[in-house]
Amino acid sequence: MLTTTTRFMFAAVLAGALLVGPVAVKAQQAAAPAGQKQDWKDRAEYDLFDAIQKDTTPQSRLDKLNQWKDKYPQTDFAAQRRALFLDTYVKLNQGPKALEAAKEIVAADPADFTGLYYTMLLSPQTQNPTPDQVDTGAKAANALLNGGIDAQFAPAKKPATVTDAQWTQARTGVEEEAHKTLAWVDIQQKKDNDADAEYEKALMINPGDISLVYGTMGKRFYAEKKYVPAIFYYARAAAYDGPGALDASARPKVLEYAKKLYLNYHGSADGFDDIVAKAKTTAVMPADLKIVSSLDLAKEDEAKREQMAKENPGLAIWLNVKSNLVGADGANYFNSNMKDTLVPGLSGKVVSLEPAIRPKTIILAVEDKDGKIADATLQMDAPLVGKVEPGTVLTFDGTPVSFTPSPYMITFKVDKASLKGWTGTAAPPARRPVHK
Repeated sequence: MLTTTTRFMFAAVLAGALLVGPVAVKAQQAAAPAGQKQDWKDRAEYDLFDAIQKDTTPQSRLDKLNQWKDKYPQTDFAAQRRALFLDTYVKLNQGPKALEAAKEIVAADPADFTGLYYTMLLSPQTQNPTPDQVDTGAKAANALLNGGIDAQFAPAKKPATVTDAQWTQARTGVEEEAHKTLAWVDIQQKKDNDADAEYEKALMINPGDISLVYGTMGKRFYAEKKYVPAIFYYARAAAYDGPGALDASARPKVLEYAKKLYLNYHGSADGFDDIVAKAKTTAVMPADLKIVSSLDLAKEDEAKREQMAKENPGLAIWLNVKSNLVGADGANYFNSNMKDTLVPGLSGKVVSLEPAIRPKTIILAVEDKDGKIADATLQMDAPLVGKVEPGTVLTFDGTPVSFTPSPYMITFKVDKASLKGWTGTAAPPARRPVHK
């Protein structure tokens, strides 16, 4: 099927590639290209050619072309006949035949735009291509990118009936398709990274080709387990609303899928809206775009915990305990693993004392480095001397007796002898008045 041809045939037509047109002929002679004389074998050959030119029904025109080829295998008008065969196969939607006709044109003239264009365009539609067929597609695409497009779309060649915008659009259509063909070539040759780069080149040429973004790039990157670009291009397909955008009714589902991929990869929705905003205005994923995976985040957290365990073992123990207690099975964990079991080497900052002097209860902030958010209550076995100021660091060995998940609080029984850092002093005795 010539699905791609249907989309890009306009480029060839605007470039004059398929405008074989009625050739001005006399009974025995047609205008000869490059100063060479062309002659009909006889009047019957001319009449057959003339009938082909006038035939607007592709199938009957093909029948006449085959008659011409069978009856006159050698002809001075071979180039015109090859072009007519290609044009007819395209109109009949016969991709393999059109591709062979295009190859014949290129074999006769390696610089012929029509042959190169359709060889490039139709090669990716080949089923189970051989290495030679892949190579043929690559050569055609490269020939177009390396001068063929420039030559065909030179400003002087623009027809008067074609606007500058149409001329530019036709050119970029051919250029984009050439890069997509090279991506196909790379895929056949197992060069996945090169193929991805060619698809991105195509997208830079035509930023509005969302069918490429959604139908090819997002799916391809996901299959390759390149999750960051997969997320970006699905977000692009969902967010872009310019020419070529997905239907407005389809975009929310694509956005939902992109977010699902993001959540699976990153572990939370943090930062997803920024990715969507960037994707809306940026066709190709920026090289410096980063999305940290949940696995990498876990590794970073583990590294931080290891460093913390070296620098502050008590806090490391505390955070490990907390991660278990705030879970769905926190109560069971506390009763089975913590309650009435001595936990040594914990420390925190004083938040408040009860009572303010000679306290028997101390409220501490273990996790909050600013000493504001209380999360531990120490029930001392005996009142302490004097008082200390809020923010004083205390170290203790405690036996958990209860906890609440919200607000988070663990209550410990603490022996006065295990408390370190208490600097309170006894209050001076009250002065009695002196009687004279």
